[in-house]
Amino acid sequence: MKNFLIAALAMFASSAAVAQVSYGIKTGVNLTKTNYEDFSSDFKQKNYLSYFITGYAEFGLGGNFGLQPGVSLQGKGDKYTKDGETVATWDVMSIEVPVNLMYYIPTGESGSVFIGAGPYVGFNIAGKTKVEAIGAPDFGTVGESDLKFSGDDRDQKLIDAGANFLLGYKLRNGFLINAEYGLGIADLHPREKNDHLHNYTIRFGIGYQF
Repeated sequence: MKNFLIAALAMFASSAAVAQVSYGIKTGVNLTKTNYEDFSSDFKQKNYLSYFITGYAEFGLGGNFGLQPGVSLQGKGDKYTKDGETVATWDVMSIEVPVNLMYYIPTGESGSVFIGAGPYVGFNIAGKTKVEAIGAPDFGTVGESDLKFSGDDRDQKLIDAGANFLLGYKLRNGFLINAEYGLGIADLHPREKNDHLHNYTIRFGIGYQF
């Protein structure tokens, strides 16, 4: 048994030594929108401008593939307008845990194009609505209020889930630029009804992997 444990530890140490592990951070802007349908046709939905910051580790899988789990702070939301004027905004802050499968295409000595995709799970931790005009869709009275993610009177469900798709370029020195698309799959609508609420997010960012 002792010899077996020593051999197992040696194999684990050898595997850890062989595996290529790198770490990175990236940040940028989010353009977010939901497909929330429960509002008057007089109002239009617009992309809401927010931000993201993500830290991640990448495990080399060989053959230009990598597995990239991370933790990300994501600003999401929605903006409603009428006659060109903003009447209400919906601002949500979420912590997401993405796991992306990456593939790198070398472009000579300068760096590599990368593409990636994978699932994410998110946890809504804070949010606020700001209503600027009477009659704004399903937001209540004029003013600001905090969003609720639990209880019978919640405004949105606590847990989100979906898929991310990535495209970008990484220089040999580790600097990278990337674009991402987040497709929300989980229905965040707080009540059981025919209306649905899903997040859609476009991200543009820069980062560094070391």
